[in-house]
Amino acid sequence: MPPFNGVIGAVGVALLAREKMLHNHHKSAFRGFDLDKVNYDIFEFTCKGCTNFCQMQRFTVEGEQTYWGDKCSERYRKAVKCEHEPAIENLIEYRRSLLMADYDPESGDGPVVGIPLCMSTYEWAPFWFNVMRELRIRVLLSEPSTNQIVKLGLESVVSEPCFPIQVAHGHIRWLIEKQTDFILGPNYSSAPGSPSDKPSFFCPWNQTLPFIARVAPFISEHRERIIAPTLWFNHGNRAVSRAIQEAFNAAGIRRSLRQVESAVERGFAELAVFQRSLLDAGAKALASISEHNEHGIVLLGRPYNIYDKGINLDIATKMRKYYGANVLGLDFLDLEGRDVSRYNENMYWSYGTKILAAAEFVQDKPQLHIVYITNFKCGPDSYIKHFITEASGRPFLTLQFDGHNNDAGMLTRCEAYLDSKGVLRRWGSTEQEMPMGASNP
Repeated sequence: MPPFNGVIGAVGVALLAREKMLHNHHKSAFRGFDLDKVNYDIFEFTCKGCTNFCQMQRFTVEGEQTYWGDKCSERYRKAVKCEHEPAIENLIEYRRSLLMADYDPESGDGPVVGIPLCMSTYEWAPFWFNVMRELRIRVLLSEPSTNQIVKLGLESVVSEPCFPIQVAHGHIRWLIEKQTDFILGPNYSSAPGSPSDKPSFFCPWNQTLPFIARVAPFISEHRERIIAPTLWFNHGNRAVSRAIQEAFNAAGIRRSLRQVESAVERGFAELAVFQRSLLDAGAKALASISEHNEHGIVLLGRPYNIYDKGINLDIATKMRKYYGANVLGLDFLDLEGRDVSRYNENMYWSYGTKILAAAEFVQDKPQLHIVYITNFKCGPDSYIKHFITEASGRPFLTLQFDGHNNDAGMLTRCEAYLDSKGVLRRWGSTEQEMPMGASNP
């Protein structure tokens, strides 16, 4: 044990600062140890920004102000913007705008069907927007996840599901309060694929969400408003169309099978356009990362964990903004034809297959590094992540979100991981590339 272990972190930071200053030939701004020669002022006050009423101290040193004592860091701390600009565009925002491109709440007529912006909507929104438009059904999308929506969800769940499912309850309640005529809550069963192949399933909570929501407090009295077609996408367009038609007809929204089939065909076509646009943007980003000799951060996980910033504290955007990281999600990678059976021959989870394929994608690309975004109580992820090191050939960072709204701990983990990979210490990386097939220590 070092004799001065209480300050070992401060010593490390000082060494890093010295290393950077020497490399960049910058002059030190250190004022020295003689504090009596430093002109400073202290002002104490109570922050009334929330009910915490933190006891604050404002230090003014030679005209520069800093604040100490707050718990949330929201009101008085200025986020530091990285001096290094990423080499690629903001793919997280690009995907969000592309996902919402076909949303038009004014299109259609008749009853209004609410779509919760949660769970698989982060992947299937282009499909549903176009299906509804083709059927001339009006759509209202719930707002992005907020603390209020989370609160509504926590009040409704009676079991102990994962955090995204809790939030999904909140989205359903938000739509109920907006007095939509119906709420679309599909029973997603299996992902697209050949009927002759083994089904690739959505997770159990994703499959059962409409059923548990119908009996949840504050939602059960509106259960008849939840439209829940059972969707086996691997059974083909006709089976999907029939399931949608039956569910809509039961709710009083009468459409012929031919109309629904046409709508489903358009939905899949536009979903394919969306997916192709992501792959094109991803190929461009990877080329730019290689051209500029940069590092890239590949986000693994389910789309709602990666892209719902109300669930993940917008961690992807913060890695880009605060640390200059080149961030891209796994759906920006061309994973077509990758066989993950060597890692697990019975991977029957749809997202599990994609996650392992993306992990294998980075195996021969030392400039790409993995951040696995998951959530507390995700059963499939707790199993899948054990295969990531074997598939990728390197250690990775796991960020597990559970509903807390302070990002300090997550950012600390990101910063340590990015620094170890050379993303932050661009004047001299400490990373030693892991040999292919090495195990995770």
